[in-house]
Amino acid sequence: MWVHLEVLNLADVTRMVTAAAPEARPERIDEIARLVHRDSAGSPFVAGELLRHLAAIGQLELGATLEHLPVPDSVLDVVAQRLARLPEGARELLTFAAVIGPSFDLDVLAAVVGRPDDDVLDLLDEVDRAGMVSEIGVEQFAFSHAIVRAALLDELTPTRRARAHRRVAEALEARSPDQFDELAHHRRLAGVDSKSTPTWPERRAATWLRLHSSQLVPATRK
Repeated sequence: MWVHLEVLNLADVTRMVTAAAPEARPERIDEIARLVHRDSAGSPFVAGELLRHLAAIGQLELGATLEHLPVPDSVLDVVAQRLARLPEGARELLTFAAVIGPSFDLDVLAAVVGRPDDDVLDLLDEVDRAGMVSEIGVEQFAFSHAIVRAALLDELTPTRRARAHRRVAEALEARSPDQFDELAHHRRLAGVDSKSTPTWPERRAATWLRLHSSQLVPATRK
């Protein structure tokens, strides 16, 4: 996706952080290096921009523990340019994929967008060639860069994001009802009333009964 330079490993990024923040505590350097390496996927350009942005906002040497790095506008601009070059329909597809998670299954994504699996696969092949996703298994894909997913999610308003999570929950309900944690996650983010939704133990019990109902034959009296 980015300019083709040699991919950085974690040790490379750690050296970059150390050079940029020589006064930082070793544990802070390790924390920032891990996050920068994860979110940049080893891209020298993205890693450098992330570090410059952290330094500019005063979060490089000091600051609270971070789970997600703020994405600088320079990186968002590059992502936007790359997304604009994708074929028609690919951006919407990627947006729903981002809502599903860092990785996603072909059949679930196809159900969410309401398109045949083969059509979705054709678009994913194009996106894969653009370096935005990669195939990690049979009919399984993942975002190549956490920043691409973050940029797509940032474009969604709260209402649209909740509606997207609802569509994902409905697709999972129809295709993978046994994925209790995943289903509960998307229903919660969709704002579904938990009182009207079966709990995880209730769903698990219902699934067990469905799978084993043929074995539950009453004993006959003699």
